[in-house]
Amino acid sequence: MTRSRKRAISETENNNNASMADSGAGGPARKTARADTAAAAGASSSGADSAAVDKVRLHFNSTPGQVLTLGEGDTGQLGLGDEVLGRKRPAKVDGLSNVVQAVAGGMHTVCLTADGVVYTFGCNDEQALGRSTSEDGSEYLPGQVGEGLPDPAEDPVVHISAGDSHTAAVTRTGRLYLWGTFRDSNGIIGLTRAKEVSARPIQLEFPEPGVRVAKTASGACHVVCLTRDGRVFTLGCGEQGQLGRVNERLAGAHGGRNGMQLFLGPREVRIRGSPYFTDVWAGAYVSFAKSAKKGAIYAWGLNNYYQLGTGDLENKFFPALATEFSGKQWREVSTGQHHTVALDEAGQVYSIGRGEYGRLGRGSDRQESSGRLEPIGGVLASLACRQVSCATACSFCVAETDGSAYAWGMGSNKQLGHGDEDEDAFLPGRIEGKQLEGVRVLSVSGGGQHTVMLVAPRAAKVDAPAGAVSAAASASAGDDATRPSAPSTASGVVSATPTVATTAPAAVSAAPAAVSAAPAAVSAAPAAVSVAPAAVSAAPAVVSAAPAAVSTAPAAVSAAPAAVSAAPAAVSTAPAAVSAAPAAVSAAPAAPSAATALASAVPAIASAVTAVASAAPAVVSAAPSAASDILSSAPAADASVAASLAEGSSATPASDARSGN
Repeated sequence: MTRSRKRAISETENNNNASMADSGAGGPARKTARADTAAAAGASSSGADSAAVDKVRLHFNSTPGQVLTLGEGDTGQLGLGDEVLGRKRPAKVDGLSNVVQAVAGGMHTVCLTADGVVYTFGCNDEQALGRSTSEDGSEYLPGQVGEGLPDPAEDPVVHISAGDSHTAAVTRTGRLYLWGTFRDSNGIIGLTRAKEVSARPIQLEFPEPGVRVAKTASGACHVVCLTRDGRVFTLGCGEQGQLGRVNERLAGAHGGRNGMQLFLGPREVRIRGSPYFTDVWAGAYVSFAKSAKKGAIYAWGLNNYYQLGTGDLENKFFPALATEFSGKQWREVSTGQHHTVALDEAGQVYSIGRGEYGRLGRGSDRQESSGRLEPIGGVLASLACRQVSCATACSFCVAETDGSAYAWGMGSNKQLGHGDEDEDAFLPGRIEGKQLEGVRVLSVSGGGQHTVMLVAPRAAKVDAPAGAVSAAASASAGDDATRPSAPSTASGVVSATPTVATTAPAAVSAAPAAVSAAPAAVSAAPAAVSVAPAAVSAAPAVVSAAPAAVSTAPAAVSAAPAAVSAAPAAVSTAPAAVSAAPAAVSAAPAAPSAATALASAVPAIASAVTAVASAAPAVVSAAPSAASDILSSAPAADASVAASLAEGSSATPASDARSGN
């Protein structure tokens, strides 16, 4: 399909590429603590005469998921067929499965499967799809990129990135393949040679042998490569300084005597004082690199709205220390056309740069440009996030706790998923839709005019949170998924019963040490019995707070002395108790009548305590701990439950561990 490339947004620009659509940073960088597939292993050569051990190990997502898309789709970038030209809510892309990475380019989409196969769909005017679309409508549906890439069984692709008119793919052995072309303000400049437009993948040749790539990041029309030994190479358009190695004079003169090969041949970016780099990111006209030296962030490229974080408004043609990033460790940086969003290692999201249309997420009264990197408030103030992404003039993040996704910024391209087609969002709002029910979001990638999401069933393993953020605070902010329901609490108590049974032998072995103190324990038994009626009277309140769990809790606490002191018998009967536990849970509605029956059994409990005096002291001392364990196994229990248990056991419940930082 041949068509003129439409502008993503209409804005007054201070750079030569005013009308070029942003790539959305080539999708998410996957530098996280998840149990994923490592991108690099072994050793590699860093030059013809020297060898270096790999210094970079990036972790890419290995959880397979389903691809969803939303936004503008008139060039096929949604992958939903030629009859769907736009979606306000996420829609499922058919024909794809086991996808581990999905990224949005300017006007196309690229997906990578778990077995290393690449699929593309969208605008193919300049061959960004890397496959033939001669068949009518074929660009509107996913198609495999085959010819030009190595056999997936021998050298599968492990990482992808996408820009306006190009796509990049890294294989397991560290080879880098490119297809499509690069552009500058005058039009096509080429891919690996001047004016080249490649319809099939080309393996990139580096100026020295043995270079192996760990990751690429794509801007609108440039690529940043991170090698396994921690070096950074760039190629593509350098008009705004985004290559970090071509001075302003040569950038404006198209390379001077060196010609376009100064831009199109991959060359190393050198930063004085940095031993090597551990990650890279790219935005429309900017690049970022994370140094191994204290995690410092370096930036270069367009800086007309403070988006580099260097504290000024000067474009950087060579790497400069991004001072706004100092003092924290950063997991990911993503840049749109004129703004930057960053994620620190604690899961907090920050923004800097142009504020128009709400892209900084700071509220409707703060749309001015900002040179300060500040945390985003609203719902994100109480959430730990795992990933961020920028589109042209909007931003996205994924919550660590429940896998929900949030968006803010320009809404005119339907990219936000808030349902209001033309409404800008000045604060983060949750992306909603039928296709998001029962799933958690693995990643979001913002393109020129569309958004790509990767989701997996909620039943799949949830990774550990990226930072200690109170789950209670998340719940108060409307994050209902973080608060367990009463039935799930009861199930937790039942599942904990076998563990309690296994601890009984230890209590038995401790009994002889307590024999000498038996008389004191016996004399204390009546006092323990006397508190039973109070516990019984509190049962209705307990039942109302946790219907599925509380029917067994008062009995467990008030009967603890007899139960533990009679440990030998308890051990022998434990299996039966465990098997009976589900029935007890299902009988929760009958808790009030059961509580009355419990009161009538108090005398028998007292006599049992007296009869087994030999272990009583150990029982009494263990009861508070047992009560605390019960409480911790039911984290959603109401405060009234804790108070009732504490009264019945004369113990102070342990604090909910989730509320700490």
